[in-house]
Amino acid sequence: MPGREELKRQSGPLEDLYLKLAAAARACEASSFAVYQISALSGKVDAGDVLYCAAIRDGQRPQRPGADDTVILRSQWFRLHSGRSHTFEGPTFHVNKELVQLHYVVDAPSTPPMLLIAALPIDTRQAADCSMEFDAILGLISPLAEVHTVMLSPRELEVARWISEGKTSQEAGVILGLSEHTINEYIRSGMRKMGATNRLSFVAKTIRRGLVA
Repeated sequence: MPGREELKRQSGPLEDLYLKLAAAARACEASSFAVYQISALSGKVDAGDVLYCAAIRDGQRPQRPGADDTVILRSQWFRLHSGRSHTFEGPTFHVNKELVQLHYVVDAPSTPPMLLIAALPIDTRQAADCSMEFDAILGLISPLAEVHTVMLSPRELEVARWISEGKTSQEAGVILGLSEHTINEYIRSGMRKMGATNRLSFVAKTIRRGLVA
């Protein structure tokens, strides 16, 4: 059953943007979706400064940015403003108990600086699908968004494919005739190239960019 949605202070095109993002999150079985305003001066978020929130599933409260997210948020904010040729940065993936949070930072001429948080089940495919939908929607307000070309080696792609199918490093090693240590090295190498913070983020990004079917 759809949950309660709440819009604060914004209407018109921004309301349409929030509703499209919330609908995309709902289609990917998110439990909640929220938008928080970011201070343009500090790049920080006040958890009480909510622009929009949607408790998509009954009984689920929208996820709030925590103290542990501050460093990653500041890093996203810095990357976003280092070139100014694009207006959104993300996603980063934050695993929290039984959920994975997708975080996007947005700062476009037509929007306030904001942090988007969608809480999803821990499922690589759903995370990738949700990030693809968010990219497409945010791309409509960001026609100059950068497109990064990432070259993974054939072996890194093989490892990513098996991990995306739920194999452990040990199981992927048996299939590919490699040690578990070597598989983990390929994963770490791929993570660096993709700018991923963990295995889930790495695999989701390879799927989102069409590198893994």
